[in-house]
Amino acid sequence: MTFALTVEANKFRAHLSSVIAQYQDAGAHVLPVIKGNGYGFGRGILADEVTKLELNQVCVGTIWEAAEVLENFSGQVVVLEPVSSSDTLASGHWTSLLEGHADRLIAVVSATELEVVKKIGVQKIWVEALTSMNRFGLAPHQIAEVLKKLGQDISVVGFSLHLPIVQPTISKLTKFETAGVNSNSNKVREIVGWISWLSETTDTTNGPMTISASHLTATEIAQIKREQPDVQIQIRLGTSLWLGNPNALSVTGTVLAVHEIAANDKAGYQQNSGGHKVVVVSGGTAHGVALAAPITTSSLRKRGIAVVEGLAQAVGKIRSPFTFNGNNLNFVEPPHMQVSMLWADNCAINVGDEIACTVRNTTANFDAVIWK
Repeated sequence: MTFALTVEANKFRAHLSSVIAQYQDAGAHVLPVIKGNGYGFGRGILADEVTKLELNQVCVGTIWEAAEVLENFSGQVVVLEPVSSSDTLASGHWTSLLEGHADRLIAVVSATELEVVKKIGVQKIWVEALTSMNRFGLAPHQIAEVLKKLGQDISVVGFSLHLPIVQPTISKLTKFETAGVNSNSNKVREIVGWISWLSETTDTTNGPMTISASHLTATEIAQIKREQPDVQIQIRLGTSLWLGNPNALSVTGTVLAVHEIAANDKAGYQQNSGGHKVVVVSGGTAHGVALAAPITTSSLRKRGIAVVEGLAQAVGKIRSPFTFNGNNLNFVEPPHMQVSMLWADNCAINVGDEIACTVRNTTANFDAVIWK
């Protein structure tokens, strides 16, 4: 029983090259992000892909993800989750990895407390600013405090600015004077404001300042470079890089069994009725089937979809992400751990067939990744 991700290699790699070229033309260096489940591919596979792209730096989400990438990639690895004195287990793992990779690991600092950074042996850091994202980061006066505390053993190799996906509101930008910025993008205005302040506050005698940012278009990068041409900009790319060409990726489950049942017969753990043909297919909760992060119902359309799906579930018609000939099949019941049971009346499905499945790659766990 196999739940597989198939990758059309030429399409996939052409997309990677196109995205990287687009941002490089705008004036930015691309930093691929390899975090979590490696966007469904696996972190080791993506590390190999970055090597083929001849890029020398990647980002991972946590220190727990760093070891695998360090083994499969020879360049520098940035750990995006800030070092924290309150996470003693993570600090211990930092110490272990830094013993052999202090020249390749870059830590993110987002607090004025630096004792743990010095204790575990970090040599290179990004300083993270508190942007309109309001997740991690330091306010301007705190950054100044951190820079004063750093000793000669720790080098600031960049400043991290993590932005929201949507445009921030003007009220979030009040810490800087951005009225003179020639852009209608609040993301551009916020970053230019940070760059202007950092340029006045930090020592740039050792070379141009490096800003690492997220969730910016190539057009926005170009606007920032026009405002601040001397600053080196790194753009962190994850989803838009690895999953940006869905036509290059397909997910399938193998049909394991097909049963014709009588009108009064039932199926599944919960003995549900609803059809005459039951199809058992590879792909269950262990693979991420039917698992999804909560979404905001910010539009009338999204709210309508949520209502319709809720009503369908209330009457026992639970649409599955599996499709046959372009039509979604209903679950017999919620997916099991390794397999799903589907109603498939009037479908010519046979054991051994591959059924397409729509799944969120960032929460998926595939049995096999097949390159074509």
